Amino acid sequence: MTIISNISTALTTTLKDSDLQGVTTEFSEIFLDTFLAEGVLKDIPIINSIISIGKAGAKVSDALFMKKILYFLTQLSDVPADEREKVINEIDDSKKYRIKIGEKLLYILDKCDDHEKAELVGILFKGFLQNQIEYSDFLLCNLVIEKCMINDLEVFVLDEVIDYNIEEYSEYLNWGLVNFAPYNIEIQRKNNYTHEPEFELRGSDLTLTTSNAGDMIRFVLKKHVTNHVLGENLCDLRSEEIEIYIDKIIGKYEEDFNYSMLWQIRMLIVAQLCRNSKISDDEFNKFANKIIQKGNGGPPHYEKFIGKYQNRMEKENVPFNKERWRKFYQNQFKPRL
Repeated sequence: MTIISNISTALTTTLKDSDLQGVTTEFSEIFLDTFLAEGVLKDIPIINSIISIGKAGAKVSDALFMKKILYFLTQLSDVPADEREKVINEIDDSKKYRIKIGEKLLYILDKCDDHEKAELVGILFKGFLQNQIEYSDFLLCNLVIEKCMINDLEVFVLDEVIDYNIEEYSEYLNWGLVNFAPYNIEIQRKNNYTHEPEFELRGSDLTLTTSNAGDMIRFVLKKHVTNHVLGENLCDLRSEEIEIYIDKIIGKYEEDFNYSMLWQIRMLIVAQLCRNSKISDDEFNKFANKIIQKGNGGPPHYEKFIGKYQNRMEKENVPFNKERWRKFYQNQFKPRL
């Protein structure tokens, strides 16, 4: 059996049988420094397989690949092993895919730029295991993520309201996050008063719309990216904590000149504060007004974003105080329209 076969078999065994509850991303930092298996990691077949190869002369690339695998596995820790095994067996036993899942994942993880992308692969694979997306969708999404810049991908995932155009979002088009919207062509008569009429073709402007892969990536990664970018669950913070948080996070992204992400964060903060039961409506009004007044973007953008956020919360059965936003919007925005 070849080295690749050994490793892919070990990864499949890990996914089917291993208890991943104790696997955390902190282990990857240990491996990067020591490349040694300690504690719970000794029981993970894929780790032992790579280490046994590395003992003959471990390379930095081996340690970095190990880090990617660990970040990938971390996302699967709360999916029971028997559920993983059942779903993986269904794919491996079918005749539709010639490459077994274990080997295919190795190809995908090897192409990841870094452990951050490997972590996203893990979330998408978890989405497949939990029937959020099909296996073919998982493969398609990874082809897209492989091309993306991670920061731009996060902005795309958080985005709810942008109308895409070719001039500004050509990279999204190249990566496969968006594609061309249907192009309508009409034949119209040019002259209505001659015996020999002339006709011309008229078409709509070329516009972009979110691709199927983009929709699935946004759907599966939304919660992870939101938590990663915000760093705090604003639904649970008290008024004084929110005040400090807003100044800190907005200041951070202003210093980095990351205005695309800052725009998304402003809207996310307002949306999450609609769910915060620890603050009064007056406190919400104060925070929302502060955020909106300091940023760009008109009332329709916030209204559209909050509306889509609310719909998503309803689908997830998460309480959302829509009246809080409605009153604020009517009092603050309507007079200016």
